Amino acid sequence: MIKHSRGSLLLCLLVAGRAAASADAFERLVDAAARQAPAVARRVNFYKNSRRRAPTAAERKPIVRISTKLLNCAGFFVKNQADEFLIATARHCALYRFEKACKDNDIEVVTAAGSFLGRCESVIAEGRNDDMVVFKARFTAPKKKLLTFIDFLALSAVPAPQGMPLTVIGYPADRYSNGSLTLTENCWANNGTTADSLLTSEERLATQKAADRTRKYFQSKGEDYDAYVGFHKFFSTHSQLQAHNCTTYQGNSGGPFLWSGHPIAFGMPAGSHPDVYREFPETASNNFTTTAGFVRGNRQALERAGVALVDVLPLN
Repeated sequence: MIKHSRGSLLLCLLVAGRAAASADAFERLVDAAARQAPAVARRVNFYKNSRRRAPTAAERKPIVRISTKLLNCAGFFVKNQADEFLIATARHCALYRFEKACKDNDIEVVTAAGSFLGRCESVIAEGRNDDMVVFKARFTAPKKKLLTFIDFLALSAVPAPQGMPLTVIGYPADRYSNGSLTLTENCWANNGTTADSLLTSEERLATQKAADRTRKYFQSKGEDYDAYVGFHKFFSTHSQLQAHNCTTYQGNSGGPFLWSGHPIAFGMPAGSHPDVYREFPETASNNFTTTAGFVRGNRQALERAGVALVDVLPLN
């Protein structure tokens, strides 16, 4: 089921952190943080079904970190006929002014595998009714060398079927992963009650306090937080959204929702609940913005760039 809901604002705050060296190291990090936190805070926006771990070397290859003057987000390499370095991420990472930020040389890219540095060169397609963008990046490393370290994802032109197993990869900035590259699995496209409707009054207050902190951060950088929120509300109303029960957090923005076991991206996170410290039932849901909606509005530009679009899903 495709959902149109305002949901909770997913903000990508500037965070510091490093990727965990292995799944064991990541689990030790989680356990250590949990011992220091109150018993009620042993999970951050975890659905009961959802599990998080460090990604494998192969799972890291399509992922990049996007940095702008204000925010950090995730992104991923988009498969195309010429093996150009095309990257998808969320428009709000550049405060919905992605093309301007690109021209101003304000978009920095670092690959998750190999830590190669790049910059936005030009915008290929920027959704006007959703929160997605595909841009071309230039890197200092030779193309032949870079291609041995990275991998590409196709964009699905159709929504994820109900119950499809999903994987999410990004840089969540919760107290456990602290901005490290993190993979979330054992979750799926669902049709559950929105997590927003399950928040207690205390959790709503915590969410508001998080928003107030972000407002002050924006103000300190000379940016209008209310205008930013207004854009979010617009895209939450006009974008094609789907529900899921995967754990996402600030910093997951721009990272791909994948069909587990397949190099096909179906969307990007559209909601999170900062400072909410308990598990949600697996029947609850947040939203993700679909690549299907983005492709529908930008197909010609994507096809001109040779982007791989999936109109019919494989049988297995």
